[in-house]
Formats: sequence, structure tokens, C-alpha cells
Amino acid sequence: MPKARPMHTIYLGSRHGGPFLLKDRDRVKEIVAEKFLSFTVLDGEGYFAGSAVRTLVIKIASDDIDKVRDIVNKVGRGTGQKFVGWEIGGSYKNVMTIPPSHAVAM
Repeated sequence: MPKARPMHTIYLGSRHGGPFLLKDRDRVKEIVAEKFLSFTVLDGEGYFAGSAVRTLVIKIASDDIDKVRDIVNKVGRGTGQKFVGWEIGGSYKNVMTIPPSHAVAM
């Protein structure tokens, strides 16, 4: 039986609240595929400050927390996000991926 690995869930909200642009979706998949051969990308709807935000939910099963942390930062920088949500084993935190002064204005 294969070894069980921790599940990491990454929550990436769209910059403008609406649907993700195809180029952003493709960039996220490229970034994750550079480090992981297997992962899942789901469309979701999150809420931030009382407003609905289209959200990509990325699921990765991995023992390598440093590799996942690198992906969290890369998907944030690659899509111009200040923060990316990261859940490990039921614990959630916001990760600042780029300084607010460098965020992409939409």
C-alpha cells in the first residue's frame, strides 16, 4: 500500500474577483507542473472582506513542505497576488508572496 502523504491546499483568488483569465490559469498550472507531476486544480468561490472572489483551489499531496512553500510563492508572484491561502492538515494561513508595492493593479 502506498504511503499516505499530507494534503496541501492552495487558495488563489482572482485579482478582480471575476473569472480567472486563461493566461493566469495556464501560468498557475505551468508553475505547479514544474515541481509536481500530480495535482488537482478546482474552480471555487471564496469570500474576502464580504465580497465573492473566484478562486482556484490547488490540491497537492506531498511530504516536501519546502517544495510546496516554493509553489505557493511562485503562483502568487506569477499572478501578481499579494497573498495566497495555504492549508495544511486543517491549519490555514495567508502567505505574503510579494510586497504590496509590487502587486499588479487591475
